[in-house]
Amino acid sequence: MLLRMIRRGEIKIENEYARAVRYEGNVEAQKLINKFFEVIDAKWRALGIIPKSGLELREEYKDLEIRTHHNVKVPELPDLEKGCLCGAILRGLALPPQCPHFGKTCTPRNPVGPCMVSYEGTCHIFYKYGALF
Repeated sequence: MLLRMIRRGEIKIENEYARAVRYEGNVEAQKLINKFFEVIDAKWRALGIIPKSGLELREEYKDLEIRTHHNVKVPELPDLEKGCLCGAILRGLALPPQCPHFGKTCTPRNPVGPCMVSYEGTCHIFYKYGALF
């Protein structure tokens, strides 16, 4: 599909997986998720609380929650370092080199924010490959 678009000079978004994935998704999996979980407001590192962005076991299934049976501590996510622009980067409002921590105190070996943690993180990609423009 990409080669065809390049040859034709087209710039567009197409779904290559239409032959394998239906528009409505996996309906049976969605039914199971809805049966066991309810949508909640969730806290996301660098972004704060996003309404209706998380899932939590429904009350009738709380006995399946490991914390019901064992004293499992879930650590609170640490706040970002002062000046970290990860939230703005995640929202497309800033580029990694604009962050005062980028490449200095924040590297793949010592990530300050979630943008540098994974290989797919925007800061990690910029750090590894540099800006392409």
